[in-house]
Amino acid sequence: MLDIRAVAYIAPVSEVDFAPVLLTVRLVNYADETGLVSAGFRIYNNSTGLLIYQSDIIPVEIAKGTYVDVSALTDFMPPAPADDTYFVLFDGIAANALVPDGINIHLGSFYFDVKPAPLGPIPAGHAVTHEDTGIDEVDVTGLAGLLADAQTPILHHLEHETGGSDEINVTGLSGELEDDQPALAHDIAGARHTSTATPGQILQADANGLPVDATNTDADVSDAVDKRNSRAVGEASNATPTPDADTTDLYFLSALAQAAAFAVPAGTPVDGQKLIIRILDDATPRALSWSAAAGGYIAHGQALPLITVASKYLYIGLIFSTTVGKWCCVAMSQEA
Repeated sequence: MLDIRAVAYIAPVSEVDFAPVLLTVRLVNYADETGLVSAGFRIYNNSTGLLIYQSDIIPVEIAKGTYVDVSALTDFMPPAPADDTYFVLFDGIAANALVPDGINIHLGSFYFDVKPAPLGPIPAGHAVTHEDTGIDEVDVTGLAGLLADAQTPILHHLEHETGGSDEINVTGLSGELEDDQPALAHDIAGARHTSTATPGQILQADANGLPVDATNTDADVSDAVDKRNSRAVGEASNATPTPDADTTDLYFLSALAQAAAFAVPAGTPVDGQKLIIRILDDATPRALSWSAAAGGYIAHGQALPLITVASKYLYIGLIFSTTVGKWCCVAMSQEA
């Protein structure tokens, strides 16, 4: 009987530095049969209860009586300020040919703190150390003018305004510099700081730090959000199955009634994106073939299956690689 459990968090530990953390958990197969595990991590802020991070693992096959330490696909970077408490959860599914619907895997909450970045000792008031009787008093011996006096701080900008000891000479100047020189209001709507951003548009900063329209569209953002959530799409039978990478994480054929030639998946997959294909025939073995064209399929440590077994579930685990430009077959499980 399939029995795979998550037994312990390897990372994070109870207190971590303010730096990227690679979440890792140990999975143990207590059964006498192999299983394929798909799972992911979630992290919540303990103070607010908000979900602040989630990441899947690469599906992994665990042999009977062994254990595997698996890690998230992306690091967790604590948000600033870092001095806060968080908790992590791990959930997934283990399946094989004998248990095609899988069993749930869950590891309960683990609370951890993130240490704030060290700031060092609080400095003393700097100006005071250089004044009369200060611990680093300025020696004015032989100096003249302001430096010959006790070194109390002065309001610098007042010295350059009208009537100041170092008043700016505006002779021959025009425009704003011809007037007295008080501090100017920082006008974001004025000519000095003009923004070309469109209301309601996603923004980014230009070279001057001003907001301008970003190239990301609402569809880009929606697509990115969709790809963070598991989506199952399928049909009974198709002679040329064509999964859509933009809308599908699990593609299934529930009663394949003919030979199936899998075409290049539709959509625009990203590097490391996962796709699981599940096939069940109509009680008759059916031939399978896989397009090897760009964006198609390739064996990568696991051969692509070429035929179904009558009335038995078949699982194929695929990961997209931009390096080879194809969906790499990394796992396959055939119900006995």
